[in-house]
Amino acid sequence: MPRTLRITSLPSRYEPLIQAFGDKAKTTFIAADDDLTLIKRLLARAESAGQGKILFISAPSGSGKSTLVQSVEIFLPDEVARVVRLAPPHEMPVDRIPSFLSQLPVEGKKFTIVNFDGREAPSFNEPEYKNFLGQLNGILRIRRDLIILWPVTDYNFAERIVNLLSGIGGQSAFGNQKIHRLNGLRPSQFKVVMERILNIANWKLEDAAITATDVDAILTRSTTIGNFLDQIQDLIAQRFDVEDIGISFPRLIIAISSGADIREICRSLRRADSFYIEASRLLMYTKKSNVAEWWQNRATDLRSALPHVVALFDAQLVSLSAASVVHSVLLHGTAELKQIAADVQSNRGAAVNVISSAELFKLLNGDSVDNRAASSGGPKKETIEAYHRLQGVSDTHHKAINKAILETIQDAGAALDAPEFEKTIRPGLMADVVLGKNVAISIEFHHKQADESVHNKISIYILEKLKEYAINYGLAQR
Repeated sequence: MPRTLRITSLPSRYEPLIQAFGDKAKTTFIAADDDLTLIKRLLARAESAGQGKILFISAPSGSGKSTLVQSVEIFLPDEVARVVRLAPPHEMPVDRIPSFLSQLPVEGKKFTIVNFDGREAPSFNEPEYKNFLGQLNGILRIRRDLIILWPVTDYNFAERIVNLLSGIGGQSAFGNQKIHRLNGLRPSQFKVVMERILNIANWKLEDAAITATDVDAILTRSTTIGNFLDQIQDLIAQRFDVEDIGISFPRLIIAISSGADIREICRSLRRADSFYIEASRLLMYTKKSNVAEWWQNRATDLRSALPHVVALFDAQLVSLSAASVVHSVLLHGTAELKQIAADVQSNRGAAVNVISSAELFKLLNGDSVDNRAASSGGPKKETIEAYHRLQGVSDTHHKAINKAILETIQDAGAALDAPEFEKTIRPGLMADVVLGKNVAISIEFHHKQADESVHNKISIYILEKLKEYAINYGLAQR
């Protein structure tokens, strides 16, 4: 099952950022105005000269070279059609690059930027490079739409390539500058990048008990955006250092079913566009409860603070409709449960269809949150009545109902890792369902009647469950 990114593994470099978030990562880009102005001049030079150009961009690791190159199509959309990144050397040797470049399609009157990132080789075969650069120079002379941006950390490497290329084709392949020393983002922009990364990951620094003062202190000693993000990540890692406990924490999924519109209630208790539980909202709905007071008394202790506990368990909240429970029982329930729900016709296709729209299925299947409004009409009266009867016996038939739900989820195509039911995962703590032999995921089911499906009661249940896990995993005392 695909897993969401934990705050402890937030990326601080371009490559892992793209791998984690795909195209959404581009929303974290911020314009480096001075560097973009130079690239604009390079494009203007290429257009006036009627031939492609090459520019080396030199800076230490973590300065934002890769991000700058990839952001050109975002910040200069009128002039740049796309950015193409070369495959790594093991997939595309140097002698295959000219053929690749020559086959790139012309995108109208716009430029194609070719990112040569990862092609820095301080020790290289000079005759091989001369042959490559000769072909490259020939391609640039006939392809006015190609702009090569070559990020490097070793300025001397860039100088060697420039000298070789100049000896082959003179200065025609270059713009006003041959090697540009990256200016990068201003320190005042570092926090904005961090906030955007946290935003697309659906995390907040308060999850790791990191304050604005902590961030400002790191900012004063950061020289590059990469260095700043590395230090933020180091501080997060320190906050989540629980090695003295000597155990690993499962991912906790709380799944709640109801005859009411439970999806909207769950949505209001989560962080936007995710299944991740929002600690502050739980407390907002339970201000006068004993369990809220219990958590508030531990708010100043990092290890037992509610946002930190939620983050450690990567706690997720999902809903299950009455129809998904009823049809799962009709498909995979015990004979007694099937009899209770017999007023509804059993249909495998209907069961798979309804469970596929359930949030628990979407989470276990690695799908994103569906925030569209629920379809009108709702379940039929006999389905709601069947659910109420099943809910009435859920205390004594809890395992059988949950087992039917998980088996139907598997029928719908979700790959589950060795589900075990009502398993003791810590002394005094039994999980409704465990996925993975090492308790990678713990699922807790709660089946509610419609009149009990209100924000206060649901929030109290979640806080009690989080309390139970926090105590049994050594994060808090009773």
